[in-house]
Amino acid sequence: MTEPAPRSIKASRAYRTRLSVTASSLGLSWGLTAFSPPLVAQGTQTALVMDLAACVVFAAGMALRLWAILTIAGRKKHEVVHDGPYQLCRNPLYVGTALLGLALVLFLKSITVGIGFLIPVALYTWGVVPAEESYLRERFGAAYDRYCAGVPRWLPRWSNLVGGATGTLGMGHKAVAAELFRLLGWLALPLAAGLTCHARAQDWWPIMLPFS
Repeated sequence: MTEPAPRSIKASRAYRTRLSVTASSLGLSWGLTAFSPPLVAQGTQTALVMDLAACVVFAAGMALRLWAILTIAGRKKHEVVHDGPYQLCRNPLYVGTALLGLALVLFLKSITVGIGFLIPVALYTWGVVPAEESYLRERFGAAYDRYCAGVPRWLPRWSNLVGGATGTLGMGHKAVAAELFRLLGWLALPLAAGLTCHARAQDWWPIMLPFS
């Protein structure tokens, strides 16, 4: 008897709405921040330290996402990928995205954006990722269970890199081109954040909210 196909991941409401929730949450919080007083004055030592930290975190997130997509491109529907960054944790793409979001909070120096960032983090932690893991467990069975037993969900286990970290790189897959396009979009965010911070520091900019 043929085993039933695993239920589509798109059956999960959290998965279907993940992008719209993320965009809405960060967009709204960014908009509120744009018309609020700066939390940290531009040009101060604190602002410079936060900008430097943001650049480091942003670069790490970009690198991790690119490494992950190069590793998993063209393979995720056919096997349990357990090389490259997938040796370190089970969700390197999402960890990379979280680093990019954290960098945005640091660039904008905003508690409001920080709160907006926590909303998609909660959605992915308690909605999207559990739904994906349930789907993968149905699809790959014991192989996925063994993978989960040896690789943490979020925090990298660096000792897993023993035995090689390069993995198989899918340089020619269409998913790589799509990821490069997304990364170009992410590159625009620090520039937009810098413009937002600069505008907020000007006397002519309308400050309409009492919080940042």
